[in-house]
Amino acid sequence: MAEDVTETDDLPQEPEIPTVQFMIVSVGERRYALPSRDVQEIVQGEKIHELPFVPPYIEGLINFRGIPCTVVNPLAMVEKSARAVADGVFLVIKRTDDHFCLHITTADTLIDVPETEAENKTIVWNDSEILTLNTDIIEETLQKDLEC
Repeated sequence: MAEDVTETDDLPQEPEIPTVQFMIVSVGERRYALPSRDVQEIVQGEKIHELPFVPPYIEGLINFRGIPCTVVNPLAMVEKSARAVADGVFLVIKRTDDHFCLHITTADTLIDVPETEAENKTIVWNDSEILTLNTDIIEETLQKDLEC
């Protein structure tokens, strides 16, 4: 009895490269990338309740399902720019021990990045280098600056 063999069985198989999915977001004219596994939800239209005596990158709090969620402006944190984010779009970060979100303009797309490049400070998308955001470092900075 002859076995069925297809033509593709004869071709050498390329090893599958493990990837990590990143979300590309815009904050004004600037783009950032962060692992999509760190994103819990995108919410819009929430009112920011300002807080006194906090670092400039903390815009205040939003009410996220009854939980106060610290709003972080990536432009002010990463680039030390005090530019405000015009739109009310918030990227809630998935955490079990803290509640914070990034104030963004838009969530642009999801891309797969080779696992070997996932820990880099930048990734390449559409021929542009995009700075990656590390949510662990953001949380550590928040805790240090707010002395939690």
